[in-house]
Amino acid sequence: MLRPTDLNIYLTSKCNHRCHGCRRSRVAINNTPDVTPELLQEFLDRFGTIKTAAIAGFGEPLLSDNLGGVLSLLEKRNVRVGLITNGSMLCSNLHLLADAKIDYLSVSLNFGNAQEHELYTGVHTFFDIVKGIMLVQDIVKGRYKVGISKVCFRDDYTTIPAFIRLASYMNVDFVYLTNNVPYRLEDINMPLTKDDLEVWAYLQAIKQMSVSKIVKKWPLPVSEAGVCTAPMKSIGLDGSGYITGCRRILPPDRKFGHFSDVNVWETNKELNELRAATAGYTNEYSKFCDHCFGRKSKVAKAVR
Repeated sequence: MLRPTDLNIYLTSKCNHRCHGCRRSRVAINNTPDVTPELLQEFLDRFGTIKTAAIAGFGEPLLSDNLGGVLSLLEKRNVRVGLITNGSMLCSNLHLLADAKIDYLSVSLNFGNAQEHELYTGVHTFFDIVKGIMLVQDIVKGRYKVGISKVCFRDDYTTIPAFIRLASYMNVDFVYLTNNVPYRLEDINMPLTKDDLEVWAYLQAIKQMSVSKIVKKWPLPVSEAGVCTAPMKSIGLDGSGYITGCRRILPPDRKFGHFSDVNVWETNKELNELRAATAGYTNEYSKFCDHCFGRKSKVAKAVR
């Protein structure tokens, strides 16, 4: 079996936003400790095949006092790093971001104006985020890429043009437009499907906008076909040392094992069940995998 090469670091469970659709609103995860450099060191000693890492998860990384130490350790281990943040604390962390040895900084901004952003996040941080993005760009001067992302729902796709125009105004390096993903049974009909013809027609029209060249990732229709490779090469880690093989929906959990467990990557029953679900075998994880845009089918690629 292949050893994992991609790491998702669930650095902290603390967050200062209350975003609509975030798993934090449905699951009690606030008691999970932050990932420490010492824990990460042990993990990397165990899983020495890690080449890339994304610092993200269900909390805001810039709220963790451990971020600087984690970044330094990853640099020493020659792991390429991306940092995903809600952007609300960029201005107060310019000193850290100026020296950060990362490949990219992705800000989950989600909307192109303050009113919609506040409705989505429950906080008044829009202008602080925009200011922070522009300050970071000025300080890093292209040493790493800075961009923004938006989670796209069926009922808000008409807000995409304003989001792209804001990105163009800020002159960011990239825009990611990603599907909503299902975190519970009630959500499995929420992701965009290949039958949402009106949405795909609208997206095709948006792609004709000259400013849309900045978009590096577009939403994809969810299909029952295709195989997700995440459980074979991606591993998630939280501050308790628990892991996951899912890149998008299922966070680290005791049931997937602790990174120090003997042969956990190869023999954990739940991890192997997750791999079976992504390959198309029906089990308890299939209801989520079948509705996740990570399963890119031939249909999805055709309308990209």
